[in-house]
Amino acid sequence: MRSVFVDTNYLVALTNPKDQWHARAREVQREIGIVRLITTEFVLTEVLNYFAVSRLELRRAARLVHKFENNPNVEVIECTHEAFASGLALYEARLDIELQLDRLRFDERHAGSRSA
Repeated sequence: MRSVFVDTNYLVALTNPKDQWHARAREVQREIGIVRLITTEFVLTEVLNYFAVSRLELRRAARLVHKFENNPNVEVIECTHEAFASGLALYEARLDIELQLDRLRFDERHAGSRSA
């Protein structure tokens, strides 16, 4: 079975019908089919924080987290200091890449507005 990492944006969009990316998240869910999902306790904490605006939303998020914890096709990577340090190192290693991607995105968005 193929494994797919899911991040906060995907989980929020999938869970929240009002999210601007909800339809796309549902489409991706259909496209990838049955897969093993991988996420982290850090991501699940972010999801809980995002939905902490109301009791109803918080309950929805808590149900999602419990479903993840109890699903044999989901791996939730534990929060440890080592995991945090590893993520920080990866983040720092990607700073230049992200700046380059941001520049490319900016160029793509504004390509149509440039004069020839």
